Amino acid sequence: MIEYYKNLDLADIVYTNEFGMKCIEIWKDIPNYEGHYQASDLGRVKSLSRYKQNHQKLQYVEDRILKQRNSIYLSIELNKNSIAKSINVHQLIAITFLNHTPCGYKLVVDHKNNIKHDNRLSNLQVITHRHNASKDKKSKSSHTGVFKIKDCYSARVYNKLECIYLGLFATLNEAIKVYEDAVSLIEKGQKIDHLKVRKDKTTVTNVVGVHKNKNRFSACVFVKSKKKHLGTYDTIEEAKQVRKEYLENQQNKKTTLSNG
Repeated sequence: MIEYYKNLDLADIVYTNEFGMKCIEIWKDIPNYEGHYQASDLGRVKSLSRYKQNHQKLQYVEDRILKQRNSIYLSIELNKNSIAKSINVHQLIAITFLNHTPCGYKLVVDHKNNIKHDNRLSNLQVITHRHNASKDKKSKSSHTGVFKIKDCYSARVYNKLECIYLGLFATLNEAIKVYEDAVSLIEKGQKIDHLKVRKDKTTVTNVVGVHKNKNRFSACVFVKSKKKHLGTYDTIEEAKQVRKEYLENQQNKKTTLSNG
């Protein structure tokens, strides 16, 4: 990665983008700092030539590229009307080019390649905090929010820094469906309590659709909101397998009908 922010030369940078095209650095006024500062699509920040008050005297300052402070994130200090404000550069680029308005944890500015000092516009995106928290987490299921645990699938979702457990499922499709339903409701600002798996007096297996009655295990599914009993078995593995095979057969039938 070329660290453009270290270049303090006023000349616009000419570079080759990811598509092999020759490009020239683009500058835009920073909102609320017009005539004072500009930001570029390569993550640089420029102080513009102007007269500014300095100890009760007007002092003329020339254009200059600001040196960025290097910490976890790159930051700079902006001054206007004798008020200084420190701001992270990735947020500044998003405010200038992506019309982003900082709003706590609802929406955040994400580095696509996870390199926190790469503040090129092409490397930044404004996404939900939930998406940012889970976008790079890998699981054995290869699906965000769904994790394979032995022969079952666990689903969980993030909402306002809270990890919400949605349950343990016999099939991958079930876990994905519950996760996607939860995400949709969260993004609409609605509650997801009804999606969480709750134990009752007969359920000690913690597996959706499999219940323990005395020393045996029953399997069931819901078909058009009606409970369908699939049988009672000696072991939890048998009950899970029967339920899994039933759901897979139903899914295959739907696929065949849609392709036919």
